[in-house]
This record gives sequence, C-alpha cells and structure tokens, in this order.
Amino acid sequence: MMPEHDQLLKLSEVPLKKKVRIKHINDQLLRMQLLNLGILPEMELVIERIAPLGDPLQLNVNGFFLSLRREDAQKILVDSIAADHLVDK
Repeated sequence: MMPEHDQLLKLSEVPLKKKVRIKHINDQLLRMQLLNLGILPEMELVIERIAPLGDPLQLNVNGFFLSLRREDAQKILVDSIAADHLVDK
C-alpha cells in the first residue's frame, strides 16, 4: 500500500536535528542501495549536519552516520515525528 504522499516531506526539506521516519523511497536503485546498508522503511533518522555548500547531508540512522547526496535525499519521503522528539546536541 502506498503512503499518502501529500502528508509527507522529502528528506531534503527536513530541518537539522528533526527526527523523521522513512516512509517511501521513490527510486528502485537507491532503495536497493539503502536496503543493503540496513536502512529500511519505517526507520527513524536525524539530519545531523549539512555540508557548507548544501551537499551532502549527514544522517544519523540508529547510531551510525551516513552521508547522502541531496539529489538522493529528494527521492526519500519521510514523515515528521512529534516536536518533542527534536534532538539536542
């Protein structure tokens, strides 16, 4: 079943330190690459840093860090987790 896309954000649009949950990946090759890394739909992640020129993004997924190109982040749909889940560091 496909998620309601109008309620979802692109990962590239999420602000720093905001915790989100992966809902859908709009690219088959990217989906397979992320699955190979153990990143699955419904996993939670946080954008920890953004490079000075805006690309790549550094993600924290279950305690490990992953750099992802903004182009790829645009293909990942996420939903926001409640505001009390903001990460302070």
